[in-house]
Amino acid sequence: MLGFTNLDFVALAFFLIAWIGYHAAVELTPAGQKSLNKMMNGYRYRWMEQMVVRENRIVDTTIMASLMNGTAFFASTSLIAIALPPRRPAAGCRRPRRRRRRRRRSSSP
Repeated sequence: MLGFTNLDFVALAFFLIAWIGYHAAVELTPAGQKSLNKMMNGYRYRWMEQMVVRENRIVDTTIMASLMNGTAFFASTSLIAIALPPRRPAAGCRRPRRRRRRRRRSSSP
């Protein structure tokens, strides 16, 4: 079926269980109500309420743009770091050795 192995299905099941478990632990438990995610959502909500009332929204727009650019940069660099394999020479390929230069002996009379 589509070239997936049993190990692929086990990995997918683990991912889904971890995702649901994280959501339950962070969002649904009393300990999760004091989490950083909840606090930041509260601050963002209050900020957006005040932004609607303010006349000049240039600063708010600048802050939002910088936040979006920062997260986009972090996400793209993380994907690049994960996707690129380490650079190693192929098996059987050796780096050429440097030849040492011999010093010429000065002939003294």
